Amino acid sequence: MEGETEDQKSKRLWRYRAVIFLITYWAYAMMHATRLCFATSKPDILDDPKSHVTLIQFGTIDLFFLFSYALSGYVAGPLGDRSNLRYFLYIACFAVSIIYSLFTVCRMFNIVNVFTFCLIQIVAGFFNSWVYPGSVGVLGKWFTAKQRPLMIVKL
Repeated sequence: MEGETEDQKSKRLWRYRAVIFLITYWAYAMMHATRLCFATSKPDILDDPKSHVTLIQFGTIDLFFLFSYALSGYVAGPLGDRSNLRYFLYIACFAVSIIYSLFTVCRMFNIVNVFTFCLIQIVAGFFNSWVYPGSVGVLGKWFTAKQRPLMIVKL
């Protein structure tokens, strides 16, 4: 602010950078953790006598997620570069949380259908791939070119 020395400005900037890094790191870690909800529910679904989902079908569901994630990765990078990162990450995080809550809704209404799970995983993979480019973009705006490789490795 006005009347600050260069040292005070530098310390304030480093505090902002630390907060931005911690928030971005936490958000990315939580989004990465959301992918585990389906994986941890697989044994329960396999043990359910009403469910007729096999391990091979679970592999197919995972394949659809990974395929969607990979294809969307080509779109997410350039789209994130051209958009407001705040909204880009908000849409991605909000969409992924809504999508993964659909698994709970499916469980509540005993919807154990491979097609439904594949559809949910395709959409989840699409939005999950937005999080990393958005996080890297946020860090890229706050850290100098010299500091970026260190921050991206930690992310």
